[in-house]
Amino acid sequence: MAALQGGRADDAANGFQQIISRGGGNRDIWLGLALARQGQAQPEQMIEALDNVLLEDPTNLRALLMKGDAIWDSGRHAEAATLYNYIRKLVPDVNMVEGPARQMVERVVARLQSHNTGIRAHLDNYFRDRQPAEASAYERTRFERAKGLLFGERQRYSQEPRSFFYPELPDREFYESQDYAWTQKLIAAEAQIRKEFEAVSQRPGAFTPYIHASGNVPIDRNNPLLDNDDWSAVHLQKNGEVNAEFAALMPSVLEALSEAPLEEIDQRGPTVLVSRLAPGARIPPHTGYLNTRLTCHLPIVVPDGCGLRCGNETRHWKSGEVMMFNDSIDHEAWNNSAEERFVLIFFVWRPELSAADRVMIRSLLEGVDSYQPA
Repeated sequence: MAALQGGRADDAANGFQQIISRGGGNRDIWLGLALARQGQAQPEQMIEALDNVLLEDPTNLRALLMKGDAIWDSGRHAEAATLYNYIRKLVPDVNMVEGPARQMVERVVARLQSHNTGIRAHLDNYFRDRQPAEASAYERTRFERAKGLLFGERQRYSQEPRSFFYPELPDREFYESQDYAWTQKLIAAEAQIRKEFEAVSQRPGAFTPYIHASGNVPIDRNNPLLDNDDWSAVHLQKNGEVNAEFAALMPSVLEALSEAPLEEIDQRGPTVLVSRLAPGARIPPHTGYLNTRLTCHLPIVVPDGCGLRCGNETRHWKSGEVMMFNDSIDHEAWNNSAEERFVLIFFVWRPELSAADRVMIRSLLEGVDSYQPA
């Protein structure tokens, strides 16, 4: 160690080798030999010594950083990037370490960014002439998402419904309304629905909090929107029951949804409502109860500054489109404007479910609700 500290790398390497040859090799001795090999400018022998450190201590940060840098400096950037990504999982925040280790981790971050930028540009060029002409817009978008996940530009979100999970449905965030014929009737009625909504908006007390404490169902008392008018609703249909008063005020809605695959479950659906979000209000990140349905929004009054994030993707309401998303994936919404935001909300079956799937799911949930212990 004295030879190593004195810059006599050859003497240090010989000393460590003698200790190892006599059976005295341990993590610290192998690390010392790696440092000596570094001083000797022998990167491959240095990596060999570091591998013995990592054999005993796989998460030794110093050994990992030294090995990654040695591989990178030798020009094997792709190989080094694999190790650097492992280091980033161990140290997701550079503030977790201090001193020289922090500087090394910061270098890792910079090198990974450089590597990913380079390979992303290469792949964009590589695939420019290799994408199959028959690929649909959805297939191309899904492929781009895969590349984003590969390079750490996107986070992987999974379906996490709070109540009922149906297996083998894709973790897809958004769906496109133009892919489903039933949406056209609703979109065609958008202007009329907006006109009919004016009568509802003038009704005092029509909107009630969307989240409120009721019955024996546990609820998060810390939710800032609990019994809060900032997020409120008028139901035209709730748990399958039509509200005659409001359905009569907006007759175009249920007619426009007559061809939609609404989630029909006794005492649970369909549910159709107009949602109000107050100026400056935000619906915090959360997940829905089921992954067997899509939440659908038709814009009624949507000022600038409003948006919704589901998983990785953020979208904004647009006239002539139905926003369709999987609410069993983490999502949130906001109104950063000075005006109220109103959207029509309803729920439809997931398009991946067959008619038989829907019957079985409906029967299961209705069976759960009908149980009365003796």
